Amino acid sequence: PPRRDPADSVDVVCSDEEVFPVRRALLRPCLALTAAAQAGRGIHDVRPSCAVDVDCCTFDRVLLYLQHARRGEAFKFDPTLAPELLTASESLKIRGLEDCCRRVLGSFDERVRKAPIRYSEVVERNARGGKTDPRGETWLVLDGMVLDISRWLGEHPGGDSIIPEQALNCDATVMFELYHVSRQSFLYLREFYVGELHPDDVASVPLPNELPPGGDGGASPGFLAELRRHTKWRLKVEELEFPTWKSF
Repeated sequence: PPRRDPADSVDVVCSDEEVFPVRRALLRPCLALTAAAQAGRGIHDVRPSCAVDVDCCTFDRVLLYLQHARRGEAFKFDPTLAPELLTASESLKIRGLEDCCRRVLGSFDERVRKAPIRYSEVVERNARGGKTDPRGETWLVLDGMVLDISRWLGEHPGGDSIIPEQALNCDATVMFELYHVSRQSFLYLREFYVGELHPDDVASVPLPNELPPGGDGGASPGFLAELRRHTKWRLKVEELEFPTWKSF
Protein backbone atom coordinates (compact mmCIF):
# COMPACT_ATOMS: atom_id res chain seq x y z
CA PRO A 1 0.00 0.00 0.00
CA PRO A 2 1.18 3.55 -0.61
CA ARG A 3 2.88 5.23 2.33
CA ARG A 4 1.01 8.07 3.98
CA ASP A 5 2.46 11.54 4.01
CA PRO A 6 3.41 12.33 7.65
CA ALA A 7 1.93 15.77 7.11
CA ASP A 8 -1.48 14.12 6.74
CA SER A 9 -1.46 12.85 10.33
CA VAL A 10 -0.98 14.25 13.82
CA ASP A 11 0.00 12.64 17.09
CA VAL A 12 -2.81 13.07 19.62
CA VAL A 13 -1.46 12.91 23.17
CA CYS A 14 -4.04 11.77 25.72
CA SER A 15 -4.28 12.83 29.35
CA ASP A 16 -2.51 9.63 30.42
CA GLU A 17 0.31 10.34 27.93
CA GLU A 18 -0.70 7.64 25.46
CA VAL A 19 -0.17 8.77 21.86
CA PHE A 20 -2.46 8.10 18.87
CA PRO A 21 -1.29 8.93 15.34
CA VAL A 22 -4.50 10.10 13.64
CA ARG A 23 -5.18 11.28 10.11
CA ARG A 24 -6.03 14.96 10.16
CA ALA A 25 -9.10 14.42 7.99
CA LEU A 26 -10.57 12.14 10.64
CA LEU A 27 -10.33 14.93 13.23
CA ARG A 28 -12.43 17.43 11.31
CA PRO A 29 -15.61 16.86 13.40
CA CYS A 30 -13.54 17.70 16.51
CA LEU A 31 -13.98 21.46 16.57
CA ALA A 32 -11.59 21.80 19.50
CA LEU A 33 -8.87 20.27 17.29
CA THR A 34 -9.49 22.48 14.27
CA ALA A 35 -5.91 23.77 14.38
CA ALA A 36 -4.63 20.19 14.08
CA ALA A 37 -7.15 19.12 11.45
CA GLN A 38 -6.57 22.21 9.30
CA ALA A 39 -2.80 22.44 9.82
CA GLY A 40 -1.04 24.25 7.00
CA ARG A 41 -4.17 26.08 5.92
CA GLY A 42 -4.77 29.75 6.59
CA ILE A 43 -3.69 30.75 10.08
CA HIS A 44 -3.09 27.17 11.26
CA ASP A 45 0.55 26.13 11.34
CA VAL A 46 1.59 22.50 10.85
CA ARG A 47 2.06 20.91 14.26
CA PRO A 48 3.38 17.39 14.85
CA SER A 49 1.18 16.78 17.90
CA CYS A 50 -1.70 18.06 20.00
CA ALA A 51 -2.85 17.26 23.54
CA VAL A 52 -6.37 16.37 24.64
CA ASP A 53 -7.89 16.14 28.11
CA VAL A 54 -9.25 12.64 27.44
CA ASP A 55 -7.83 9.30 28.62
CA CYS A 56 -6.63 6.79 26.04
CA CYS A 57 -9.48 4.27 26.47
CA THR A 58 -12.13 6.94 25.96
CA PHE A 59 -10.26 8.51 23.06
CA ASP A 60 -10.05 5.10 21.40
CA ARG A 61 -13.86 4.96 21.49
CA VAL A 62 -14.02 8.51 20.15
CA LEU A 63 -11.94 7.36 17.19
CA LEU A 64 -14.42 4.53 16.60
CA TYR A 65 -17.20 7.11 16.46
CA LEU A 66 -15.23 9.28 14.03
CA GLN A 67 -14.60 6.30 11.77
CA HIS A 68 -18.29 5.35 11.78
CA ALA A 69 -19.31 8.96 11.12
CA ARG A 70 -16.88 9.23 8.23
CA ARG A 71 -18.42 6.10 6.66
CA GLY A 72 -21.95 7.33 7.38
CA GLU A 73 -22.64 4.39 9.69
CA ALA A 74 -24.57 4.38 12.95
CA PHE A 75 -22.40 4.30 16.05
CA LYS A 76 -23.54 1.89 18.76
CA PHE A 77 -21.89 1.64 22.15
CA ASP A 78 -22.42 0.33 25.68
CA PRO A 79 -24.86 2.78 27.35
CA THR A 80 -22.79 2.64 30.55
CA LEU A 81 -20.04 4.50 28.67
CA ALA A 82 -22.30 7.41 27.75
CA PRO A 83 -21.21 9.74 30.61
CA GLU A 84 -17.51 9.34 29.76
CA LEU A 85 -18.13 9.77 26.04
CA LEU A 86 -20.31 12.80 26.65
CA THR A 87 -17.55 14.47 28.66
CA ALA A 88 -15.05 13.67 25.90
CA SER A 89 -17.38 14.95 23.17
CA GLU A 90 -17.86 18.22 25.06
CA SER A 91 -14.12 18.60 25.55
CA LEU A 92 -13.37 17.88 21.89
CA LYS A 93 -16.50 19.71 20.70
CA ILE A 94 -17.87 16.82 18.61
CA ARG A 95 -21.52 17.77 18.22
CA GLY A 96 -22.63 14.49 16.61
CA LEU A 97 -21.19 12.32 19.39
CA GLU A 98 -22.56 14.70 22.00
CA ASP A 99 -26.07 14.37 20.54
CA CYS A 100 -25.71 10.59 20.44
CA CYS A 101 -24.70 10.44 24.11
CA ARG A 102 -27.48 12.78 25.19
CA ARG A 103 -30.06 10.57 23.48
CA VAL A 104 -28.81 7.59 25.49
CA LEU A 105 -28.72 9.57 28.73
CA GLY A 106 -32.15 10.99 27.95
CA SER A 107 -33.62 7.52 28.21
CA PHE A 108 -32.01 7.29 31.66
CA ASP A 109 -33.59 10.57 32.78
CA GLU A 110 -37.01 9.44 31.55
CA ARG A 111 -36.77 6.08 33.35
CA VAL A 112 -35.55 7.31 36.73
CA ARG A 113 -38.16 8.50 39.18
CA LYS A 114 -37.45 11.79 40.91
CA ALA A 115 -39.85 11.04 43.75
CA PRO A 116 -38.37 8.67 46.37
CA ILE A 117 -39.65 5.08 46.27
CA ARG A 118 -41.24 3.56 49.36
CA TYR A 119 -40.03 0.18 50.56
CA SER A 120 -43.64 -1.05 50.60
CA GLU A 121 -43.81 -0.54 46.84
CA VAL A 122 -40.67 -2.63 46.33
CA VAL A 123 -42.23 -5.47 48.36
CA GLU A 124 -45.52 -5.16 46.47
CA ARG A 125 -43.85 -5.32 43.07
CA ASN A 126 -41.80 -8.35 44.08
CA ALA A 127 -44.98 -10.13 45.20
CA ARG A 128 -46.40 -10.09 41.67
CA GLY A 129 -46.22 -13.43 39.92
CA GLY A 130 -45.93 -16.77 41.64
CA LYS A 131 -43.88 -19.93 41.95
CA THR A 132 -45.50 -21.49 38.89
CA ASP A 133 -45.94 -18.26 36.91
CA PRO A 134 -43.28 -16.08 35.32
CA ARG A 135 -42.18 -13.50 37.84
CA GLY A 136 -43.79 -10.19 37.04
CA GLU A 137 -41.14 -7.89 38.48
CA THR A 138 -37.87 -8.16 40.37
CA TRP A 139 -36.78 -5.05 42.24
CA LEU A 140 -33.69 -4.89 44.43
CA VAL A 141 -32.48 -2.47 47.08
CA LEU A 142 -28.74 -1.80 46.98
CA ASP A 143 -27.27 0.83 49.31
CA GLY A 144 -30.50 2.81 49.05
CA MET A 145 -30.71 2.49 45.26
CA VAL A 146 -33.75 0.77 43.77
CA LEU A 147 -32.92 -1.46 40.80
CA ASP A 148 -35.38 -3.07 38.39
CA ILE A 149 -33.70 -6.21 37.01
CA SER A 150 -36.93 -7.83 35.76
CA ARG A 151 -36.01 -7.99 32.08
CA TRP A 152 -32.40 -9.01 32.78
CA LEU A 153 -33.01 -11.72 35.39
CA GLY A 154 -32.96 -14.52 32.80
CA GLU A 155 -29.50 -13.37 31.68
CA HIS A 156 -27.97 -13.41 35.17
CA PRO A 157 -24.74 -15.48 35.01
CA GLY A 158 -25.66 -17.17 38.30
CA GLY A 159 -29.07 -18.26 37.02
CA ASP A 160 -32.53 -16.73 37.39
CA SER A 161 -33.40 -18.27 40.77
CA ILE A 162 -30.61 -17.22 43.14
CA ILE A 163 -31.60 -13.52 43.27
CA PRO A 164 -35.32 -14.13 43.98
CA GLU A 165 -34.35 -16.70 46.60
CA GLN A 166 -31.71 -14.65 48.42
CA ALA A 167 -31.90 -10.95 47.64
CA LEU A 168 -35.54 -9.80 47.49
CA ASN A 169 -37.05 -7.35 49.98
CA CYS A 170 -33.77 -6.78 51.79
CA ASP A 171 -30.62 -4.69 51.53
CA ALA A 172 -28.76 -6.77 48.97
CA THR A 173 -25.55 -4.73 49.15
CA VAL A 174 -23.64 -7.37 51.08
CA MET A 175 -24.64 -10.03 48.52
CA PHE A 176 -23.37 -7.79 45.76
CA GLU A 177 -20.07 -7.36 47.60
CA LEU A 178 -19.56 -11.08 48.04
CA TYR A 179 -20.50 -12.15 44.52
CA HIS A 180 -19.79 -9.15 42.27
CA VAL A 181 -16.40 -7.67 42.98
CA SER A 182 -15.42 -6.62 39.45
CA ARG A 183 -15.66 -3.07 38.16
CA GLN A 184 -17.65 -4.39 35.20
CA SER A 185 -20.50 -5.28 37.56
CA PHE A 186 -20.63 -1.70 38.85
CA LEU A 187 -21.05 -0.39 35.30
CA TYR A 188 -24.29 -2.28 34.74
CA LEU A 189 -26.06 -0.81 37.76
CA ARG A 190 -26.97 2.35 35.86
CA GLU A 191 -29.00 0.25 33.40
CA PHE A 192 -31.20 -1.11 36.21
CA TYR A 193 -31.50 2.03 38.34
CA VAL A 194 -35.03 3.41 38.72
CA GLY A 195 -34.60 5.69 41.71
CA GLU A 196 -33.78 6.09 45.39
CA LEU A 197 -35.45 4.48 48.36
CA HIS A 198 -37.29 6.95 50.57
CA PRO A 199 -34.85 8.18 53.27
CA ASP A 200 -37.38 7.28 55.99
CA ASP A 201 -37.34 3.63 54.84
CA VAL A 202 -33.59 3.04 54.43
CA ALA A 203 -32.92 2.06 58.05
CA SER A 204 -35.86 -0.35 58.15
CA VAL A 205 -34.76 -2.48 55.19
CA PRO A 206 -33.55 -5.80 56.64
CA LEU A 207 -30.39 -7.68 55.73
CA PRO A 208 -30.79 -10.96 53.80
CA ASN A 209 -32.22 -13.81 55.90
CA GLU A 210 -29.34 -16.15 55.09
CA LEU A 211 -25.98 -14.44 54.90
CA PRO A 212 -23.10 -16.37 53.35
CA PRO A 213 -19.77 -16.61 55.21
CA GLY A 214 -18.20 -13.18 55.52
CA GLY A 215 -21.49 -11.35 55.17
CA ASP A 216 -22.34 -10.86 58.85
CA GLY A 217 -23.02 -7.23 59.62
CA GLY A 218 -23.73 -6.14 56.06
CA ALA A 219 -21.47 -4.61 53.44
CA SER A 220 -18.02 -3.42 54.47
CA PRO A 221 -17.19 0.32 54.58
CA GLY A 222 -14.50 -0.18 51.95
CA PHE A 223 -16.92 -1.78 49.52
CA LEU A 224 -19.55 0.90 50.12
CA ALA A 225 -16.98 3.59 49.33
CA GLU A 226 -16.02 1.81 46.10
CA LEU A 227 -19.67 1.29 45.12
CA ARG A 228 -20.50 4.95 45.68
CA ARG A 229 -17.44 6.01 43.69
CA HIS A 230 -18.81 4.11 40.69
CA THR A 231 -22.41 5.34 41.12
CA LYS A 232 -21.96 9.11 41.25
CA TRP A 233 -24.74 9.34 38.65
CA ARG A 234 -27.41 8.34 41.17
CA LEU A 235 -29.85 10.94 42.46
CA LYS A 236 -28.72 12.90 45.49
CA VAL A 237 -31.08 13.63 48.37
CA GLU A 238 -31.35 17.28 47.38
CA GLU A 239 -32.43 16.22 43.87
CA LEU A 240 -35.36 14.12 45.11
CA GLU A 241 -38.85 15.52 44.70
CA PHE A 242 -40.88 14.79 47.80
CA PRO A 243 -44.67 14.93 47.39
CA THR A 244 -46.32 17.89 49.02
CA TRP A 245 -49.72 17.71 50.64
CA LYS A 246 -52.08 20.63 50.66
CA SER A 247 -54.61 21.17 53.42
CA PHE A 248 -57.92 22.84 52.73
